[in-house]
Amino acid sequence: MSGAWEGFAAELSARIDRAFLELDQALVAEAALAERRPAPDAWSLAEIAEHVVRTDHHLLLLAGKLARKARERAAREDASVPRSAPGRAFTELERLAQHDFRWAAPEHMLPRGELDLAAARRVLRADRERGRAILASMPPGAGVLASARFSPLDLRFDAYQFLALVAAHAERHARQARRGRGALEGHR
Repeated sequence: MSGAWEGFAAELSARIDRAFLELDQALVAEAALAERRPAPDAWSLAEIAEHVVRTDHHLLLLAGKLARKARERAAREDASVPRSAPGRAFTELERLAQHDFRWAAPEHMLPRGELDLAAARRVLRADRERGRAILASMPPGAGVLASARFSPLDLRFDAYQFLALVAAHAERHARQARRGRGALEGHR
C-alpha cells in the first residue's frame, strides 16, 4: 500500500509544481500591464497574484497544521492498520477550480494593493516550495488521518485535499491571469 501512496504523493507534488509554474508564467507582464484591469470589475495581474498569496497563506497554514496532526496520529497508530487506497477523487476540488464557480472570498483574502507583482511572484514561488515540503513531511498515506471543515463546500478536507486545493486555486487564477493579460494585450 505504501508504494501506491508514494505514487499519489508524487502526482500531487507534480500538480502543485505545474499549477504554480503555470501561474508564474501567466503573471509575466510588463510593469505597465501588471496594474491595469482588463475590465472595470476584473482584477489586475498584480491583484490576482496578491489574492492567491493571501489565500495560500491561510490554506498552507491549515495544511501544515493538518500534516502535523497526521504525522502525530500516524506515529501512534499500529502500522498494520490498513489505510484506504489513494485512488480518492477530488471532484469537489475540481468544482472550485472552474471558471463558473462563484464564492465571495473573505475580506482578508482580497487584494489590497500591498504587494507589487514582482513581490507577489516571489512569495508564490516560496508557497510552491512550502506546499511541496508539507506534502513531503507526511509518511505515505498519513494525510488522510487529519481533516478540517472547508466552509465554501461545507465538507471536511484532509491534508492532501487542502494541498490539492492550493494547486486547484493556482490553476484557476492562472487561467484568469491569462484571460486578463490577453484582453489587455489585445487593447494596446
